[in-house]
Amino acid sequence: MRYLAPHFQHQGIALIDNELQLKFSELTNHFAHCLLPLQGKPRQLIAIEMDNSLAATLMYLACLDAGHVALLLDAKQAREQKAATIAHFQANYCYSSAAGLELQSELTHSLANELALMLATSGSTGTVKYVCLSLQNIISNAQSIIEYLDITPTERAITSLPLHYSYGLSVLHSHLFAGAQTVLTSESVMSKGFWALMKEQQISHLAAVPAQYQMLARLKLEQMDLPHLTTLTQAGGRLSDSLASHFATWAKRSQRRFFIMYGQTEATARIAYLNPAKAGTKPGCIGQAIPGGTLSLRGDNGELITVAKQQGELVYQGGNVMLGYAGSLSDLSHFPPLEQLHTGDLAYLDDDGDFVISGRIKRIIKLQGVRFSLDELEQRLQQDCYSTLVTLGEDENLLVVSVGDVSQQEIKQFLRLTFAIHPSLVRIKQVSELPLLSNGKIDYQTLLLNSKVDT
Repeated sequence: MRYLAPHFQHQGIALIDNELQLKFSELTNHFAHCLLPLQGKPRQLIAIEMDNSLAATLMYLACLDAGHVALLLDAKQAREQKAATIAHFQANYCYSSAAGLELQSELTHSLANELALMLATSGSTGTVKYVCLSLQNIISNAQSIIEYLDITPTERAITSLPLHYSYGLSVLHSHLFAGAQTVLTSESVMSKGFWALMKEQQISHLAAVPAQYQMLARLKLEQMDLPHLTTLTQAGGRLSDSLASHFATWAKRSQRRFFIMYGQTEATARIAYLNPAKAGTKPGCIGQAIPGGTLSLRGDNGELITVAKQQGELVYQGGNVMLGYAGSLSDLSHFPPLEQLHTGDLAYLDDDGDFVISGRIKRIIKLQGVRFSLDELEQRLQQDCYSTLVTLGEDENLLVVSVGDVSQQEIKQFLRLTFAIHPSLVRIKQVSELPLLSNGKIDYQTLLLNSKVDT
C-alpha cells in the first residue's frame, strides 16, 4: 500500500538538485528503487543519516510512502553518536548518502501502526529521546502551513535549514503537499553559492532561525537583487526585537511577507504564527494558533486563563501533536492517546487576544530567593545594553555571556537597577562566537558546561 504517493498527485517539478529536476509523477519510481533491498520484508525501522541531498530526501520520502519508520539522524553528528542511537533502537537498516542502505539488525520490531517518523528533541544531548510522529501528524501540519502561508504550486523554496530538523523538514513537507517546488542544497546562507542559487532558481520562500537572521542582517539582505523572494519565515526561537523590526520594516516597504512563527518538534513543527501586518510591532508575540489548532493558557493548578496579561503555561491542541516520546525500543510499540501538548513555555494574552511568549518554565533560576526568567533577563539586556548578550546559570549564579567586548560595569549596574540583582551574583564571560546546535539555536548547555570548566 502507498501512503504518501496519493498526496503527490500534482503536475510539474517537485525537487530540484543542481541540474536534475524530478517531477511529482517520477517520485513513485524513485521510491521503489530506494527500497529494493526491503522487498517482501515487514515494516522496518530505518535510520537515515539525513542531509540535504536528493538521495537522502528520496530515501526519507520512500520510507513514509512504504510505511516503514524513518529515524532521522544528523548526518554531521559524530560517528560514535550516530552508531549509539542506531544500536539503542536496534534499527534494521541505516542509510547514508555515502554507503547507501546497510543492514544493521534482523530483529522483528513491534512498531505501533501509526508510527512513521522519529525526530530528535530540539537541542537534546546525552540521553536518547526522540519525538514520535505519525503520517497524519505530518499531513495535518503541512496542510495548516499551506493554508496560512498560502503556498501555491508556483512557489519555490530552498533548503536553508537542515532536513533532520523539524522546521527544515516542514518546509519540504508543506511545499510537496502544495504541489510546489523545493531546491535542495547544503550551502550555508553565508556562502556565495547559496545566494547564486537564490537568484538563479528564483526562490520565493526563505525560512531561517534567529542566528541566520543575524547573518542575513550582516549580509544586508535588503540590498540584494532578489525580485522573486516574496515570503520570509522565522521560527526556532525568539528573534530579537531589533531584528524583528528591521526585517518587518523592509518586508513591508518592499511588499514582501515576513512571518514570525512559533513551533516545537513535538507538534511536527509549527504551532502559531503572527500576521505579517503586526510583525515588528509586538515584541515576543506569536499571534494565533495555526488553522486546525487551538492554544490556551493554564495556571499552576491547571486552571484555564482567559484574561489579558495573566501569565500561564502555553498548551496546544491539534492534529499535529506527536504520538509521544521514545527513550527506548519498547516505547515504539504503543502510544497512549495524547490530545494536548504542554509546551513548557510561559505566555500571556495581550489586549488584542494574541499570545505573547514571556519565558520558559525550565529557564528559571533563583537569586537570593527570588525567581527570575532567564529569557526575560536576556531580552531586556539585549534591548537595553548589548544585542549580543545571552543569559544562563544556576541558582545564586547568573552568567551573562557576550560576543566581543562589553562593559561589565554597565551590565551589572543595569541588572542591579532594573531587577535588584546584586553584582556579586553576576558573572560575565566574553566569547568570540556563540556555540550553535545543528538547527541554528544557541547551545546553552555547552555554554554552561564551558563556563564551569573555565572557573
